[in-house]
Amino acid sequence: MKKALITLLLAMSVSSAFCATAMAEDTVLKGFYDIGANANVTMSVFTGETEVSVTEENVDADDTLEQFYKDSDRIEVTYTDATSDEHYGIILVDGSGLPTKDTAIYYINQETADSANVAFNVYPKLPTESADMTLYISSSEEDFTLVNIPLSYAVTTVTEEPTPSYTPGDVNDDGTVDVRDVISLRRHIAGGYNIVVNEAAVDINRDGGEDVRDVITLRRFIAGGYGIELQ
Repeated sequence: MKKALITLLLAMSVSSAFCATAMAEDTVLKGFYDIGANANVTMSVFTGETEVSVTEENVDADDTLEQFYKDSDRIEVTYTDATSDEHYGIILVDGSGLPTKDTAIYYINQETADSANVAFNVYPKLPTESADMTLYISSSEEDFTLVNIPLSYAVTTVTEEPTPSYTPGDVNDDGTVDVRDVISLRRHIAGGYNIVVNEAAVDINRDGGEDVRDVITLRRFIAGGYGIELQ
């Protein structure tokens, strides 16, 4: 009786220690994305003082991936075709049209060029909801062509789907890992048996397949002495 109780306690311990359950989580993604280009403008995107690399994320309502700069909050903008002593203005506004008195302004500034480059540190007041924006650069120089660069800012919630819960090795999903799981795994791989298994648990060695190597790994894990740890 005492031996049976110890065995039961060990089985419960293994089950609780290896249970792999992931809950769905909501993640709020914020940052600039899909920043346009101009031959005379270079831009670097930052979070504070740290430059941000672009990634691909679906951060708007469609099914495509956007060029996303996660957690970005400022942009260093350099106009590279400036004329010394000329004045250059920059403005970041809501929407895609020319700004009017009713247009939300996220950033505005002016600099005087001392070379062919004039730089702006665009540290805008960020919107609380996703928004399409336009960055304009204007100048006091004669015949200057207004620069306009489209970009967007995301504030979106992404729900990550939970991974199936399972105890590594518990193929038949009865809460313990024992010879019955070996039998279930062998029958699952062979096919032709009317059995139900936890699909998340059958790839024992985590090599992406389901074959006899998983059966061998599981048998050795249960036997002990092989130094095998299941994931």
